[in-house]
Amino acid sequence: MLKADIDLECLGKLYRCNTLVFPWDEVAGRYLGNAESQLELFKQTIGSNVSKKYPPPLPYLTKFLKSWINQCANGPVIEEIYEILGETVLQNSSDIGYKIYYFDDVEIVLRETYSMCSKGTTGLRTWQAALYLAAWITSHSDTFKNRKVLELGCGTGLVGCVAATVCESVIFTDYHNSVLDSVRHNVSLNKVSNCELCEVDWRNPTIPTNWQGGVIVGADVVFDPHLMSSLMKTVQMLLCSEKSSICYICSTIRNTDTYTTFLKAADNAGMSVRKMQGITRTLYLTGKEDIELIEITLNHQHTE
Repeated sequence: MLKADIDLECLGKLYRCNTLVFPWDEVAGRYLGNAESQLELFKQTIGSNVSKKYPPPLPYLTKFLKSWINQCANGPVIEEIYEILGETVLQNSSDIGYKIYYFDDVEIVLRETYSMCSKGTTGLRTWQAALYLAAWITSHSDTFKNRKVLELGCGTGLVGCVAATVCESVIFTDYHNSVLDSVRHNVSLNKVSNCELCEVDWRNPTIPTNWQGGVIVGADVVFDPHLMSSLMKTVQMLLCSEKSSICYICSTIRNTDTYTTFLKAADNAGMSVRKMQGITRTLYLTGKEDIELIEITLNHQHTE
């Protein structure tokens, strides 16, 4: 994020998405020097009405408050910060809270966990590739307009909720019941009515009854090398439902061997793969992340 972008409205949005890279260095110089400017920042972040309605996970709030105090060094800190920090000590520890994501005119509120893994799954929090794909959807809405969308490994449901603002309908799919329960809550929270939730196991995939083809999306679903052939088999089955179907997979490349295994699985299945020109930067991503978005389609010469 560029320093020129650091204004109070932007900082409020960053706080409400629980960003781990809050720009404290820039904030300290601009907003923490005196009580008046601190109060302005407080009203846009912790003290805003929307933050009170959708409070962040307690671990994030505690970390944010302590960072605020540390950035003030030996200078004054407004009493509201100490009051809320004292209240957090008395609350039962919970890593579940709300995050709000903003993409152009689209605003999505999600209840998710602060922990990377919870209840045996990583699907209860939003990951970087989902932020990237959601932003890409809003800037390529014509691709999704009047089409059905199916999300693989839907996690918190961010990508599907964003797609629902422009497409005909969305099918959220995942394997873990805890993930589907979480998405059910988030879908209701965002008043997404044009959707359904289905359990799909890549190892023994079945096509949802209402899927007759459209756009398949998946974010950060490339993580286990042992599941790559199963994932590609699932993608192939869904694409074969209708020949004009198309799939977009967005991945944070954490392990190049796993990602290579995924691409090889696509090649072995006779899929056509094309790397997409993505987005360079969003409110939540700097453009330095190793994220790749690919388009997967049926190779009709191979399948006919």
